[in-house]
Amino acid sequence: MVGSLRSKRRRTAATRIAAPSSLAGTRRSHKGQQLNQWSETNMKHAIDEWKCNPHRGSYRKIAKKWDVPYATFFKRTKNECSKFQHLSGRNTILSSEQERELVDLIKLLSQRGFPLSKPDIQRLAFEFATKNNISGFSTTGKNAAGYTWFKLFMRHHSELRIRKPENLSAARAAGILMKL
Repeated sequence: MVGSLRSKRRRTAATRIAAPSSLAGTRRSHKGQQLNQWSETNMKHAIDEWKCNPHRGSYRKIAKKWDVPYATFFKRTKNECSKFQHLSGRNTILSSEQERELVDLIKLLSQRGFPLSKPDIQRLAFEFATKNNISGFSTTGKNAAGYTWFKLFMRHHSELRIRKPENLSAARAAGILMKL
């Protein structure tokens, strides 16, 4: 009886060890890997070579010749995307100039004595996008930018901070009005 228990334990331990090898072909995430380690100039040269002679060489040969990732090179040539720069992550809803304009507006309102809270900034961003005919924010519900957009916006613009507003004293309010 004791011998049979030991053999069962050995078999279960052996199956536990063998299980991960069967998962070798599954996809894994990119977490922890460094992406975009190829040269943008090499990608430009590879795309230029493909445009000159699209039927001369294979995608893999050209990618290997210029030391760029095959999949990235293939996507850039098939989609007629002539960009050779690194394009990691999602595209933002607002361009960098529009975000800068929104940041300037938030700072101006704060300097004038109207600090904005998180929901105020979300509503302001939504109104800014609708007035500039920019789609991307959800039109159902609160009519405000989402939590993820706000979190990433604040991460991109570290000069902005959300703080608990203090009451404005009469002397300070008078000083602000004098500046205007």
